[in-house]
Amino acid sequence: MRKAVETIHVKPPPITQKASYNLRWLEAEGRDVNLSGIAVNSKGEIAVCDQGCDRLIILNEDGTFKETIGSSGTEKGNLSLPDGIVYNKSDHLLVSDYGNHRIQLYDCRAGKFCFSFGSGGTADGQLSFPCGLSIDEHENIIVSDWGNKRVQIFDERGNFKFKFSSQAILGKTSWGCRDSSGISEPQHCVAFKNSYFMTDGCANCVKVFDKSGTFMSNIGCMNFPQGIAVTQSEILCVCDSNNNSVQLYYLDGKPISNFPHLNWPMYLATGANGEIFVSERGICQITVLKLPY
Repeated sequence: MRKAVETIHVKPPPITQKASYNLRWLEAEGRDVNLSGIAVNSKGEIAVCDQGCDRLIILNEDGTFKETIGSSGTEKGNLSLPDGIVYNKSDHLLVSDYGNHRIQLYDCRAGKFCFSFGSGGTADGQLSFPCGLSIDEHENIIVSDWGNKRVQIFDERGNFKFKFSSQAILGKTSWGCRDSSGISEPQHCVAFKNSYFMTDGCANCVKVFDKSGTFMSNIGCMNFPQGIAVTQSEILCVCDSNNNSVQLYYLDGKPISNFPHLNWPMYLATGANGEIFVSERGICQITVLKLPY
């Protein structure tokens, strides 16, 4: 008679906190710093959106303050509730100007506005409260068009290429997660190996689409997921905002582990050495996590 084979589950190595940079001291009288999107460039410089003061905050690699970019308004170069942010291959900053329904690009070397694209509306290329922002390997710009319940893809000059969306038909609910192929609240979308991974703040999960924008599957069960990133070791990292944690998954959706010691994490960005940079709105802080994978 054969003996039963015992399955041994190996506990994943812990995620560790490498550093933290509190930005509360940047608050002006009557205006609170409210952190949102975050990005890291090839030099290790950190850019984070400050929705409370309608500006971008730039930090040096060691977390020391470098400069701010932008100010409140509707003119070119002004910002209104900047939300998503990403560096392109030239280390210029692209920002989703949420309140002005457009995407803007800044030359960080000169600290000045370069160009913008998009305008309020529902037509192809128009935007309604754009939030999460990312760039794929071909320099295409991926915009989570929150108000229009869709994701739009533009070339590096802001020319519309294609979109994907589907009517949000909410199916059965389990543990707060809605089983549906529809897009209801697209928060942030990234491309990796011919797939799009998108957080849906209403469905409380990550939705996976193929390169044509066809729905494939749901991953996880969270409470208002926001920022998302894929590491070089192919680990999916998600800000589980209302659970105050970052969740880690394999790309097939299998959960790995989480880091629960955060305060309202909004967005995250990957660093060159396996770090994860997280913007924490609840305590006005950027936290750097080291993944052991």
